Amino acid sequence: MSIIKYTFPFLFFFSLSYANNVLVPANPNYFLKANSVYIAPEFENIGIGNESINCYNLNLDYGINENLLIGVDFSYLSLSHSDDGGVFGDVTANLKFLIYQYSGWFFGRIVSETLFRFPTGATREDSIRKIDSNTYSYFPFSTGNFLFSPSLQLSALIEDFAVNLSISYQSENPPGEGLLYFNVLHDRIDFQISLDYLFKIIVGENDYLIFRPVIYIDYKYNISPMPIIPDGCYFVIENNIKWNNIWKLSIYYSIPLDSNGIFNYIFGFQIGRYL
Repeated sequence: MSIIKYTFPFLFFFSLSYANNVLVPANPNYFLKANSVYIAPEFENIGIGNESINCYNLNLDYGINENLLIGVDFSYLSLSHSDDGGVFGDVTANLKFLIYQYSGWFFGRIVSETLFRFPTGATREDSIRKIDSNTYSYFPFSTGNFLFSPSLQLSALIEDFAVNLSISYQSENPPGEGLLYFNVLHDRIDFQISLDYLFKIIVGENDYLIFRPVIYIDYKYNISPMPIIPDGCYFVIENNIKWNNIWKLSIYYSIPLDSNGIFNYIFGFQIGRYL
């Protein structure tokens, strides 16, 4: 098998915010090296009706070792065609660790990742804006709610082609109930499958470029009578470009696959630096 199979898990860590964690791509293969930092500013444009939301994110990640990672994301949102002052989004932290790894005729991993979202952002009531007699809202891209979301992620890598599966439970609670209240009033389950392929191009004695195109299908299923995000299916296409072990550029585009979509589209890009 290709040597990239063994170096692949350490080439990328994927930390795109995707509209303040409305869509959270699962990537069980990607961790940071031990005692290293990844910092990445990110921009997203989210289409909502005849308006759009600009989302400015900052993602910070720290690799405790090659199988354990922690991170935190900050965001600020503003309407594209209105000087309304914008709102701060919710702060999200994550903990990710390797459960099991297999190396045989394919390379496989089972990973656990848990998201913790804190209600620092605008609430549903504070998110409403009126523009030219039209009403828009930052919700649910900023919620003012807690979110506790454990996930189980599986990956199979054959040569340079990977298939990733993920299932996550998302428990969302208002500030008065706390992070771990579990009243299932707003809870949902998120299913995801993604396919990606890695290309490596040697451009000098010590320099290389890596391209990693990815496609995702994400399905949200509510188990509660009062959903915050309706049932729906979303498609994401993304490309990652990495220069050596220093810089990474990610560009992505997402659309809903049914009429329940909470946005018309998301276009975003992230420029990351490994330290």
